[in-house]
Amino acid sequence: MAFGQASTKSNGSIDYPKGVYVNLFTITSVQDNENNIYDQDINLIVNGTTEMNDGTQSFEKKIFLSGNHLKEQGKAVDFGSGKNGVKGGSWRISHFLKSLDMDDMASLTEDGSTLKDDVKADLCGRKLFICEYESNGARSRNTWIFFASEKQGKNHLYNQWNAQNADRLPKDYANAESFTELDKHQAAFNAVDDDMPF
Repeated sequence: MAFGQASTKSNGSIDYPKGVYVNLFTITSVQDNENNIYDQDINLIVNGTTEMNDGTQSFEKKIFLSGNHLKEQGKAVDFGSGKNGVKGGSWRISHFLKSLDMDDMASLTEDGSTLKDDVKADLCGRKLFICEYESNGARSRNTWIFFASEKQGKNHLYNQWNAQNADRLPKDYANAESFTELDKHQAAFNAVDDDMPF
């Protein structure tokens, strides 16, 4: 399965893209990233563990969340995104918090530079699904930018990944070449397929 194709097979099962893995992530701590080399408004490290599907092994993981907020008179009034004109926006932190059923803006300190201490404590033990993909970059696997709540389930992320256009592939996705011309033609066909048998 490659980007741009229909997200499920006709029998309702998910097509699992090559080198893409979705696992449940349990948060163990949230801390400020002191290595804020790009001087972003907020920069966090979320520590946690993921388990293999059979529950036999768990792995420690870190998720790096950072970005710039939309500000008015120097005060953060919203999470930054391309929609509100903020370059290098903090929208991913909002998405992360909402995936954990948290009030995103109320979770920030007054200056928006971090999460409130009680929020950091409350996040410990909470779970959400993360999507990792095989990378040809510095790390063998990287975490994709989107998350899914426990309620949404892991297939939500697979469907979201599969629905992306080829040009929306992460630049370091090691299996990007698996999106072939045949896949592109099949994706175009699927987009107009009316389920007629001819």
